[in-house]
Amino acid sequence: MPTRRMIALLVLMAPMSATRICAQDSSTAQAPPEKNTNQAAAAETKVMRPEHRFWDKENAWLFAGVGASRTLDYFSTLNLRRRHDQEILVTNDLVDNHVAFAVVEAAGTGVSIGASCLFHRYGHHKLERWTSIVHIGLTTTGAVRNYSLKTAHPKTSP
Repeated sequence: MPTRRMIALLVLMAPMSATRICAQDSSTAQAPPEKNTNQAAAAETKVMRPEHRFWDKENAWLFAGVGASRTLDYFSTLNLRRRHDQEILVTNDLVDNHVAFAVVEAAGTGVSIGASCLFHRYGHHKLERWTSIVHIGLTTTGAVRNYSLKTAHPKTSP
């Protein structure tokens, strides 16, 4: 049975391993030597070349946007709890534990970057970008919802 420390360590290491995998340029991978030049030319045309590097300017901005929207969600959810409202997606105990909730938000960012890395690795460059765009949209919408809810006032007896 994994302990809480082991789970936290795995959550923190997941974004680092995705970074390491995608930091390698897939175009530098060496193909095994071919016997015939015709076979080598045919094999080279089958190799999918990436359209862009993973850590290009657009992805950097998208990943920064994911991190910013997750940060906005973190603070909007804490504000929601300070106003004595109930969180609907995760337990209130998790939100009230600020360190654990920050780890969950950071893990969400890491998972988003990791999914983009996998899409990039397998040549799905539009999905690679759209993963971050959808993540930013959903997280920002949730944060705006949290801030727009009315404060729950406890009912007092007369």
